[in-house]
Order: sequence, then C-alpha cells, then structure tokens
Amino acid sequence: FMESELDLNDIIQEMHVVATMPDLYHLLVELNAVHSLLGLLGHDNTDVAIAVVDLLQELTDIDTLHESEEGAGVLIDSLVSSTWWHLGLGWGSNP
Repeated sequence: FMESELDLNDIIQEMHVVATMPDLYHLLVELNAVHSLLGLLGHDNTDVAIAVVDLLQELTDIDTLHESEEGAGVLIDSLVSSTWWHLGLGWGSNP
C-alpha cells in the first residue's frame, strides 16, 4: 500500500516537467489528467494532496500561462469545469 502511494507521489513530481511546456497543456485535458489531479486533492494521504497543490500551483503560474495563451485557456477551462464537477457531484465520480 505504502509503495503505491510513493509511486503516485513520484508520478506527480514527474508531472512538474509539463509545467515548463504550456503548449502541451491540452494533453493534460485530453487525457483527463486535470480531473484526476483534482480528485487527488481529497486523497487520504496529505502528502499526495500537497504534491497535487504544488503541481497545480506551478501549472497555473502566471508567467507560465503567458507563454501560451491557447494552452492556458484550455487548462483553465478544464480546471473550472472539473472543479464544479467535484464540488457538485463528489470527489470520486468521473465527468
């Protein structure tokens, strides 16, 4: 059990590389990663939730978002719609 959570945390850390390439943000949306990340905010292991917050903060850094307006728009739209989904229907469901 603990090993799988460590693997999950490692994967989240590896996703920080995407934050340096806002032109690829559309892939996060297409692969439903935004919804999955928001779902992990409610994870029982707070280290996982904190790692997700750090990743989301980096992905939405204003300087990074200015590098690609198209990528920024796609990501922000997905974050907003997925956030409303999670707030309205629960953390564990798929949109």
